[in-house]
Amino acid sequence: NLFKKIQSNGQMEDNKEKYKHGFKAPEGYFDSFEDSLFDTLKLEELPKKPGFKVPDGYFDTLEDKILQKVKEEPKETKVIPLFKRRVIWYSASIAASIALLVSLFY
Repeated sequence: NLFKKIQSNGQMEDNKEKYKHGFKAPEGYFDSFEDSLFDTLKLEELPKKPGFKVPDGYFDTLEDKILQKVKEEPKETKVIPLFKRRVIWYSASIAASIALLVSLFY
């Protein structure tokens, strides 16, 4: 149906049914939204001081603390091999046994 509309007119017709979702905003709502929001907030009533406190001199030593942690030598990591040597020896011995049996009986 949509393909036919595009083909017949060269462009898609306004399909108002497509945008029916049940939510509506009054006309001009977003034009005056910012003004009504700031009227509701009343900037004078907002607290002047932030709600969080930082110890005195915290940012003076923060960079040094971070760089000290970064410069520390990394701990030696344990390397875990994907294939253990036992598994390789077991599979090699089984293959050799099969090869020996095949060569003896054929």
